[in-house]
Amino acid sequence: MEWIQNNWFNVLQSIGIIASVLFTAYVVRVSNKSKKVENLLLLNQYHREIWLYYLDNPHLSSIFKKDIPEDYNPTDIENRFVSIIILHLNTAFLATKAGVIERNHQ
Repeated sequence: MEWIQNNWFNVLQSIGIIASVLFTAYVVRVSNKSKKVENLLLLNQYHREIWLYYLDNPHLSSIFKKDIPEDYNPTDIENRFVSIIILHLNTAFLATKAGVIERNHQ
């Protein structure tokens, strides 16, 4: 009992430090989860914008046709659109691999 009377301030200070470290760890964890959700929502927004552009431009439908002649030369817009899709998929893959977004487990 005498030890507590002599060291109460040090004990209280240690409890405060431990509590602040635990609180900081909790805040960082919650922040990381919310950032992952934010990143996923942003990725979904870009995905939606890409496909809305596709739906608004019917001339892009040729990129999914199976019966295109071998001598067909894609337009610059078609090339650009396919490049954007590839970059978007690559970004989503790398973000998932890095743990910046979580996989959709269904």
